[in-house]
Amino acid sequence: MGKKTRFIDYAHAIRWGGNDYIKLDCLMNLDPSIWDNMRNYNDKEIAEIYLTDCTVYEVERLEKSFSGLIFSFSNLLNKFVLMVDHCGTAWDSVPVEILNSGLAVTEAERKFMEHLREVGC
Repeated sequence: MGKKTRFIDYAHAIRWGGNDYIKLDCLMNLDPSIWDNMRNYNDKEIAEIYLTDCTVYEVERLEKSFSGLIFSFSNLLNKFVLMVDHCGTAWDSVPVEILNSGLAVTEAERKFMEHLREVGC
């Protein structure tokens, strides 16, 4: 039996660890280190940047658990930032693959998978 692909929405994926995010797009021009320190970059254009209180451990755990999350480190602020590569789409409608098979099925995942079935995905 093949491995079943599981999805959750972007909004729930980034909040998995209970971290906070503050939109800080001005950092794009103020801190060139964020472009040099990008992790898991996928060659898509970065649309938004959010300052986060994630530790290196939490960033690594999120990256190992969910596909498509792009983090970088700001040398100027000494903090991680979330680099968002989609714009104009509500975060609760952007699918993120769950990579960690050990994550328990949540109500958010169940509802999102139901939504994907309803729209024919």
